Amino acid sequence: MCGKVVQVANMHGHTLKTKINMDHIKPFIRSRKSSALWPEIKNIWAAENLDSVEAEVGPYKLYVYSFQTLRERNWLVDEVIDAYLYHLKEKHQEPVHLMSAVIATAMFTGQTSRLGKMTFPTEELSLCPININKHWILVIIMKSKKVLIVMDPLGNELSYHSMLHDNWSLFLRMNKPEDQGANWSTWVMEHSNQQDSSSCGVLILMFAKEFLKTKTINAVRTSAEAVMDARLEIACDLLQYST
Repeated sequence: MCGKVVQVANMHGHTLKTKINMDHIKPFIRSRKSSALWPEIKNIWAAENLDSVEAEVGPYKLYVYSFQTLRERNWLVDEVIDAYLYHLKEKHQEPVHLMSAVIATAMFTGQTSRLGKMTFPTEELSLCPININKHWILVIIMKSKKVLIVMDPLGNELSYHSMLHDNWSLFLRMNKPEDQGANWSTWVMEHSNQQDSSSCGVLILMFAKEFLKTKTINAVRTSAEAVMDARLEIACDLLQYST
């Protein structure tokens, strides 16, 4: 192996077993932004005043406890999912519709009584985060192609196919009868699978970010180190909206 080989530590100070070639490490060095914000993030993760508002991202308020779900192996709460997708939506050059986690979950799990009359999105892309039995998946609606793209971090997209398609068809019958769901198809994209029991929320956010950039998601890494870096990245991006 050419180049200088070293051992590195993770963000908690624990030495990693894998040795790293310094010639290859540059793409993975933490950004200046995250390094500068790391002390503030540590303070929030250790804080006890859980109901204190730390940031407002569009219509979404983020509390201390919201940020603490980004720590280590915690599951992400709705407002973190919604706020980060809103952040991505606002950064994207073309209009994107964001369906909140509560509405998307109700729609795609058939809880139509919770929705009432809804307006069909006019944007080409819609981001729909869905929580099913405490597991996050993401559906991206491509309006012109009449396609639902299903992204399950665990790789079990096909197990959701019928439910998602049927409930989308039901929504269309109620709100846009001229565009029946039978004309829509469901796509699955190649990606690396989730390797733990808690990173599903983090990964659907990384899937959304990568899809908006490249229309693919196979570059999203799912190792423990990659997920921890993603948690820090999400926290830093959301802290830009600090109150």
